[in-house]
This record gives sequence, C-alpha cells and structure tokens, in this order.
Amino acid sequence: MRTWQSETSIYVARLESASTHLKVLPPHPANIPSGPLDAPSSFLQSTIHRAITFYRYGVWCRAQETVEAIVTLWRKGYLSSGAALARLVFEIWGACHCMTRAIQTFANQKDVDPLVKTVNKLFEGVRGEVILPWGTPASEKPIHVLDTIRSLGQDFPRAMAFYEDLSESAHANQPRFLEWWVLGKAGDNWTNSTVQARGHVLMSETVEAIEKAVLGIKAATETGVVLCGELY
Repeated sequence: MRTWQSETSIYVARLESASTHLKVLPPHPANIPSGPLDAPSSFLQSTIHRAITFYRYGVWCRAQETVEAIVTLWRKGYLSSGAALARLVFEIWGACHCMTRAIQTFANQKDVDPLVKTVNKLFEGVRGEVILPWGTPASEKPIHVLDTIRSLGQDFPRAMAFYEDLSESAHANQPRFLEWWVLGKAGDNWTNSTVQARGHVLMSETVEAIEKAVLGIKAATETGVVLCGELY
C-alpha cells in the first residue's frame, strides 16, 4: 500500500545525499585571521575579512542547517513546512553567487568600490533592527533577493523559474499547501492517482532545486574562499 513514508523516502534520501556536500567547510585561508581582527588591517583586508565571514556563517552554516532542517521535517511527514525552506536554500545560493562574482570582478578590474558595496550589503544588509553579536546594529540596505536570483540567471538560465515555483511553497496560499498536505503525514492521500502523479513531480522538482542550489553554493564558496586568500 502506498503511504507517505513509502513514497517520500526516495526524496529524503536524495536530500541526505545532497547534504553531504555541506558537511565540511572549504579550508580557511591560512593568511586570514579566523576570529575578530586584533590588529589594524587595510581597507581591502577588512572587506575581505567580512566576505570570508559571510561565506562561513551567512552561506555555509546557514545552508547546512537549512538542508538538515528540511530532512528532519520530511522524515516526520511535515512536507509543506520543509518545502517552505527550500526557497531559502535557493536564496542563499543567490547571495553566495553575488558575493563570488563581486570578488571575481574585483580580482580582474581592481575597482574596490563595487566590491565594498556588495560585501557590506551581504554581510549586514537588513530592513529592520538587527543587533550584531558585537553589539552594533546592522546598518546596510540589503540587495533585493530578486536581484540575486537574476544574477544567478547569468550562469543558470532557469533560476527564476525555479525560484518562482519554490515561492509558491513558501507563500501563505492554500492551493500549494494542499498539494503538499495530501503528500504528508496528516493528509496521506497517496492512494489517489492524481495526488500520486502530481506528488512525485512536485517533490522531484523541489529536491532538484535544492540539489542544484547546494552544488552551486559549494562551487561558489570554494571559488570565493580561494580568491579571498589570494587577495588578502
């Protein structure tokens, strides 16, 4: 008999496989201090230090936690809740991609102003009050999330289409929620042929988006971290 456990297990396994790419953070450049700077640094070094910190926490740790959270929710049958987080993984990829492109552009053109603007917006961009761990408020206006997805589209033309579909699962609308609800523990309607067919399409496309995002995050972070070490 088809149940939510039997039909969704293959997708949980794919996510678990994808999560292995985020188990080990790329090596931190030996020439960049890993903690707070305890000695004066140049303007460029300070900017690079912010970028490497963003890669570690804003990208890698956050993506790792988010993918693991989706796996945990899906294992328990909370598919709609897990699916809502899929968009966040894609957005992290967009932000990471923007950071790496900014660093690559600087490496080629040596124009520091665009680099500083991008790094600062990604490192501490907020729309509301947020106090950073060292006690000062974040003060930069963030890069709009759609701009990061559009930038992602330069290397992945289907990025916006993927993002718009993931957004349906993150919005407070009923149709997409019902699609997910009947696939999970509470609705468990896999014996319905329509639900069954649509369910596999929806889950496969969502997992594909996460897989692409995880691999994109890994590649962009590895490239960015190496460049940070060279530029520091």
